[in-house]
Order: sequence, then C-alpha cells, then structure tokens
Amino acid sequence: MPFSRKGRPHLYVAPVLEPGRRMRPRSSGEPDTREGRRRARDMEAALRQLWRTGWRDLVERVERGELSLVTLWVAYQDRDQAAALEALRHAADDPLLSSVVERVRGSVKDARTREGLDQLLELAPGSPRVSWLTDHKNIQSLIAKALEQGRKPNSVRRSLWQAIRVVLDAEYGIARRQQILAGLKAPGGKDERRVDLGPDELRRLLDECERVDPELWRFVLTAILTAIDEGPLLRARVRHLIEDQGALAVLDTKTASRMRLLRLPEPALAVVRLAAGGKPSSAYLFEFPQRRRSRGGDPDARRRWQLRKRWERARAAAGLPGLRIKDLRHVLPTYLAMLGCSMRQIMEIMGHADVKTTTRYITHQPVGDPEWMLRAAQAMGLDRPHLHVRGA
Repeated sequence: MPFSRKGRPHLYVAPVLEPGRRMRPRSSGEPDTREGRRRARDMEAALRQLWRTGWRDLVERVERGELSLVTLWVAYQDRDQAAALEALRHAADDPLLSSVVERVRGSVKDARTREGLDQLLELAPGSPRVSWLTDHKNIQSLIAKALEQGRKPNSVRRSLWQAIRVVLDAEYGIARRQQILAGLKAPGGKDERRVDLGPDELRRLLDECERVDPELWRFVLTAILTAIDEGPLLRARVRHLIEDQGALAVLDTKTASRMRLLRLPEPALAVVRLAAGGKPSSAYLFEFPQRRRSRGGDPDARRRWQLRKRWERARAAAGLPGLRIKDLRHVLPTYLAMLGCSMRQIMEIMGHADVKTTTRYITHQPVGDPEWMLRAAQAMGLDRPHLHVRGA
C-alpha cells in the first residue's frame, strides 16, 4: 500500500517484488488524495508486473535511484508499451554525453584535455547520448567544426581528439574505444615551425623584454642561450644551479630520466647567476611576482599567466606578434647547425632521445664547412693539387 512521509506532500511506493524482498521507497509524485492513492497503487502493481515479465533491470534502476518511478510509469502506460520500455532501457544504458563529460572531468589533470571536453560539449549538436560518438561521421564533423573555428590540427589532436578518447574509455573501455576509432585518423600534421630570428630581431626582442620587465629579459635570454623549454625553465629553482660545474639541472618531464644536467656557456651562466642572486635555495630562478595580491588558485598557473601576459606585450612591441615562447627553443639549434655543430651534439644539448626530433627544431640545414673538408682530404693524403683526375 502507498504511504506518506511526515512533512512531505507526495505518496511513496515500496512493493514486495518477491518473497523476502521489499523495494526501497520511491516517490510516486502523487498527492495524498483518493485519486493519488489509486494511482500509487496502480504504480505498485505495474512494478510487480514489470518484475515478473522480463523488465527487472528497469525496476532495479528505479530502486537504485538511476531511473525515476514516474518516468517508468509513463512508459508502462504507453500504447506501444514494449517499444516505450525498450527505448527507456536503451536510454538508461546510453547516458547523455554531457553527464559522462561531467563525470570524467574531475579525473582529467591535463589542461588541454579539459579544454577539449569543453569543446566537445560546445560543438556537439543538441544534447546527444554518448553513443553518438560511436559514429565516425559524427567524430569527423566535430573535428571539421573545430578546424573551421581556426584551431590548428595539432591543437585539435591534443584537446578535442584526446577528450573523445577519454570519454570513450570511461564509458566503453579501452578495447571498445580502439574498435570505435579504428580507421579514423587523428588530426594533425608535421610538428614543424619555421623560426627565422636574425641578430637584429633578437636584439630588438630582448630590448623590449627588458623594457617590460627585467625578470622577463632574464628568462627570455636564458631560454635563447640554452634552448630550455618554458615549463622546465619555470620549474628551475636556485638549488638547481650547480656552481662548481657551471651547470643547471633541467627538470624536463618529457625525458626518461626526468632530470638532465646541462653545462651552460658563460653568457647563460652569467644570466642565471643574476637571476639567482640573493634568493634562497628553494626559490624559483624566475618568480614573476604579481603586481597585485591575489588569493587562491594554483601558484604555478599564476606564474605562467604572468609570464604570458608580459611576453605578449614585449613581442608585440618588438614587431613579432606571432612569436611563441616555445619558438625560442628553435633559435639555438638553428644557429648551432649553421655553424657546423654535429647533430649528435645538438641532440644532447636539446635533451632529445631521437635525432629526428632534433631536426624539427632546425630551420636551416647545416652547410658543409670547406675547412673541415680540407682537413679530411689532408688526412687521406688527397690534398695535393697535382693529383691526376681520371677522365679529365
């Protein structure tokens, strides 16, 4: 029999589904009136009928609170009852894409993937079910829309594409996700970028950086002279400077060892010493203090935001609006290659494990040095000008 709860206007239903098992009370949505009690009794009878006739999974969902009793009751009353119940079962097994995204968002630590989750909800039409992502055409339409909005292919791959993978993994598992994405090519292209910065442009950039903030000048000059990426350079602390070796311990999460020791040239060592001067060993080499006090948030994220804000001002004033901080990593290897430094040495300076990665950072291909070629000819005894050339 339906019953009411003190202080609550609606009736509740908790029928005995089988001997010894009583369902947890669920609200019927009906008021405590004669008509409300009749309808609540009909709901009880419907639950028992569904339990006996093969729709036990839907009743269990109601009991667990995953499905509303009123929603099940409406489907039960439908003219085509079987089709309505089957559609309800399918909807219960196929949650909304938005609900799955919100469920996985808390476990995603990568900022680009979280951005991709936002893009996924923004670009998906209407409020689709998560099964909407199992169709290749739908995934391709999402990628096409992202590219039409001006996003770069590599950016789409690292954000939207990765978000799709995360959602499919959470809902269907890795094996099923691999089957769904089989035959689909991830967006992206060659991760190459031409960075042609001559001495005049570098001098102009550094002058503007110093005008904006001396701390920015020290950071940019160190990045140019050492080819250390933005993240590892921001993580560097005073204790990572090893004075007796004239080296800096680089904390790069992309390398297998997670830390490498980079011996610094004299100009870079002087700048790093200047950045470390008077600071405790636990302090960051490049702190980028905020102009105003702010509370809350991630301190590292705030430092990066301060760096980016000042960098944008400096590069715009230098007439280089499209230059990224990451592009500074291309400068040193390009000049080393132009001067004839071996690819093996450049690879070690950059901290790469594969020479193919190093070549992507070099804008100009190294040209042969005739002095070195002459030395090789002398070592082979072939430097005499009176050598007879066959066929001459």
